[in-house]
Amino acid sequence: MSRLRILLLASFCDPEGVSMPYVTYSHAAALAQLHDVDLVIGAPSEKNVRRANGRFRNVEVVRMPLLERVNAWSMRKIFKYNYDTQVLTAFLYPFSLAFEWYAWRQLRHRIVTGEFDVALRLLPMSPVLPSPFAFFLRKGPIPFVIGPLNGGLPWPAGFSQLENQKEWISNLRDVYRYLPFARSTYRHAAAIIAASSQTYAEFAAYSEKLFFVPEPGIARSLCFADSRNRDRDDKLS
Repeated sequence: MSRLRILLLASFCDPEGVSMPYVTYSHAAALAQLHDVDLVIGAPSEKNVRRANGRFRNVEVVRMPLLERVNAWSMRKIFKYNYDTQVLTAFLYPFSLAFEWYAWRQLRHRIVTGEFDVALRLLPMSPVLPSPFAFFLRKGPIPFVIGPLNGGLPWPAGFSQLENQKEWISNLRDVYRYLPFARSTYRHAAAIIAASSQTYAEFAAYSEKLFFVPEPGIARSLCFADSRNRDRDDKLS
């Protein structure tokens, strides 16, 4: 397989973070071992990403000083660093659009002159946060791919404690379909990668360009080579 020149949008991936920032950095680093990847990140992640010294062809940093200060203040004062609330997803909508707009302005010349073969948006993973890049690239010169996408799992019936944890904003989830770039993102994407069966079903209308790739769990480097016990006579302790 020939190496692709990939423009990889992953605004807040972070090798020293937890949850999605770490998982998506691992994803990007693994992809860079197979292809020539230019990783596009936000300034808050720059120090950690450069320290990790992944095999990226280039690390492109998008700087938005004012918006970054607003975001940091809001996380500290309003959300109290609660990353579990679904309200945060809605709050990040304008920041996500701004990041891709700045990235487009910064990289447009290199895209148009043929430096890349494909653009892939890895972050955000939520399908309710659209991508202006799909619209910017609707006439080429390179295809746009989004994913893996995950989120929007239905609440299981019969668990009242989970129903009590449900946030008011959950009832407004479908509103995202009417926000700017929501429909153009998936209409103009050359491929959509779904990380869960629920997300795959949600985008069934795009079946001709929809791919199911379950989200990876943990980096192989963190696992033992073989932790299985081959002695069947041993008892569990």
